[in-house]
Amino acid sequence: MGATRSRYFITYDVSLYFGESEDLDAYDDLEEKAVLVFQKCTSKDEYIYALDWQHECYWINPNLYIQQNEFDEWTVPIFPNGDYYFFLHKDFQWEYLGHLWERTITIFGKELIKGFEKHHPRMFQKILRLG
Repeated sequence: MGATRSRYFITYDVSLYFGESEDLDAYDDLEEKAVLVFQKCTSKDEYIYALDWQHECYWINPNLYIQQNEFDEWTVPIFPNGDYYFFLHKDFQWEYLGHLWERTITIFGKELIKGFEKHHPRMFQKILRLG
């Protein structure tokens, strides 16, 4: 992709994965790749913010077990299936935003962009915006 050098954010259109998606493994792929990238962007003992804008928010360590709910999803899901979800570096060096109404995922920060370029989720096929 080569966007790392000059990009500060990338917004991916993930609208194909709302409703009855034929590629159900894409959700697991997104979780697996996100964990890998978050691990690469943090130290072993570092926590990041996991925010669900109208619910409980958490500190999570991507190098440890990420708590799941009764639907086997992360407590703050990585895919914006019902709300806005944010994963932020504690010093705000990077951010992952799942946007429900736009049906997008935006990656902010060079380090996170580089990580997702290396560990590219199947969902990240259609770029909507670059900045």
